[in-house]
Amino acid sequence: EDNTVEQIADGVAAIVKQLREKLPQTKVLLLAIFPRSENPSPQRGKVLQVNQIIQKLADDQNVFWIDFGYKFVNSVGTIPHDLMPDYLHLSRRGYEIWAEAIEDKLSAVLGDTRLKAEQSGADVSPAGLTGEWAWTMDTPNGTVTAPLILRQDGEKVTGKFRRDENRWLEIENGKVNGNEFSWIVKRDRPNGETMTYEMTGKVEGDAITAKARTTLDGNETLKEWTAKRK
Repeated sequence: EDNTVEQIADGVAAIVKQLREKLPQTKVLLLAIFPRSENPSPQRGKVLQVNQIIQKLADDQNVFWIDFGYKFVNSVGTIPHDLMPDYLHLSRRGYEIWAEAIEDKLSAVLGDTRLKAEQSGADVSPAGLTGEWAWTMDTPNGTVTAPLILRQDGEKVTGKFRRDENRWLEIENGKVNGNEFSWIVKRDRPNGETMTYEMTGKVEGDAITAKARTTLDGNETLKEWTAKRK
């Protein structure tokens, strides 16, 4: 806790530099520092600043960046006790999440059969909606992007959108029929009101095209959004 953001980032950079010098053929998977403390805190802010610096060390040739710290934070910004019992060290379930999160990246870096199949043009995309997506929507204030995590179980869909660093919006009443889906997402407004977004769309391979319908100050709005599988 006594080290500054710059000191921590410099330490990580020094380790990566030494690895590259001593083991030039080695591929380095550089992980973002995990969030810590039960609730949002200045320490989490410091972690975020460090991650913003050290991710620039990745060149996608020898050093590969991956950030899945959001998997350890729930929709209200707290870290569940069953993932980090002391809000610093992972539980068994926490380590399972870690392993699952790096599996695809490791496969790609190591050049296993999955990567070779992708390079040959074979379809290796997971079926349906299950997976991590990059969600995008154009707004009057510019393009908004955010992580979207989905899980499909038969005709049921669950998941969440990332609203900001510490908050997620849960998907409710998620349904899928063939390649068409629908769900609702609710978020609280500063005035205490709750906005409900009705979302419908289609998934085709690794791409989603959809619409979000809501009512704002008595007026119905309809916005288009897209997502690509990560």
